[in-house]
Amino acid sequence: MHLHAEGFQQCYRTCHTTNPESIARAAVQLDLKKLVAKGNLPKDLMANQHLSGPLYLQVVSCKNIAAPSIRQENTTSAGRCLLIQVTDGVTKATLLEHEHVPSIFLNNLLPGTKLLIRNIALERGFMLLHPRYVVQFRCFLVGAGQIDDGH
Repeated sequence: MHLHAEGFQQCYRTCHTTNPESIARAAVQLDLKKLVAKGNLPKDLMANQHLSGPLYLQVVSCKNIAAPSIRQENTTSAGRCLLIQVTDGVTKATLLEHEHVPSIFLNNLLPGTKLLIRNIALERGFMLLHPRYVVQFRCFLVGAGQIDDGH
């Protein structure tokens, strides 16, 4: 994650230290779109490729596209396929649950939640979530991040 000068200052005002770990913890609390000078997603999201990461992303929205809007819930049955809109602060991308990933819970993917993802396939514009390819999928301070709805 490459913070621009104002983004670094915003993190510094939150944690009052220049310690890299403290700055990173402060960044988790803030909107990546206001902090990042350079994202970590590839420029061509339509190219089929493997992204080893780490990718530090922020959830914009999440929906179970296999269920009606009125029944968005954490189901582990065949009726779950998560579509997660994310940003690296610069570029927007889409994560698609290609096969059920037990470590992912719909209730944890609130807007503003930060994700750290490693080893993911990118095909036809979708980053495919699959238990064999997602080595690390971590949520940071679930629901505590601040986001700007203005995109």
